[in-house]
Amino acid sequence: MPGPGISYVKASLETMYGTAACNWNLTDNGTMELHITIPPNTTGEAILPAAKLEGLLESGGLALKAEGITGIEACEDGVKVALGSGSYIFSYAL
Repeated sequence: MPGPGISYVKASLETMYGTAACNWNLTDNGTMELHITIPPNTTGEAILPAAKLEGLLESGGLALKAEGITGIEACEDGVKVALGSGSYIFSYAL
């Protein structure tokens, strides 16, 4: 979650399967954008802080119907997604 003065973070890790990566940025209009990459032949989980299931988008479409998302549920910190291999772009209003 962004804190005072932080509006962008980028991180990656080289694994034995390929690069796992995540970056997020907070836009000027208050939208959170998260880019997540899960390496081939692996799965991952991510918590999207302060997100709500309603209005959560993945690559411009509803996340609830997005290909590659194997699970999605509200949690205490926002929304938890289970992801298959691939690249995902989540966006939602804060």
